[in-house]
Amino acid sequence: LWAGLAHYPSQVVPSSDTNRRLGDQTRACLEAARKHGLKVHAWKVCWQFENAPAELREQFRTEGRLQQNANGGTVNWLNPALPANREMEIAALEELARQYELDGIHLAYIRYPDSQSCFAPASRQAFERWRGQTVSNWPAEVRSGAGRQDYQRWRAGVITDHVREIRQRLK
Repeated sequence: LWAGLAHYPSQVVPSSDTNRRLGDQTRACLEAARKHGLKVHAWKVCWQFENAPAELREQFRTEGRLQQNANGGTVNWLNPALPANREMEIAALEELARQYELDGIHLAYIRYPDSQSCFAPASRQAFERWRGQTVSNWPAEVRSGAGRQDYQRWRAGVITDHVREIRQRLK
């Protein structure tokens, strides 16, 4: 399961070509594993949107739901600062957990892609709300200036809060 693609029939994110051609890959994996007494942990690739269908990537880019680098360029990762993106990620995980008797779920890439993301307007607004003050020189102040440590702490908190919510809702 990726941020924008599932290898099983999903109502939350598009199904992969592999699923359409070969059928439900999660079900096939579980059936094969159970025959041999193996446990199955689903692999959820968080936030990465590179392999989502092109039209969905464009829709999300237009809606401002993807991350941006400091120059305003699109980074094909969902922006974790947006509640709609966090909710989509959790809804996909809940769907997966309801449909299949999994032994666990592994959250891969449960982070920002690098230190050069995300400087999108939505991230700025969320950070300024968290910090309680505006950033006059965006993004320079949070990339290498006085706000850098606060921004790093805020980003870590966004991810930590998301993992906490996933755990609570899947439990």
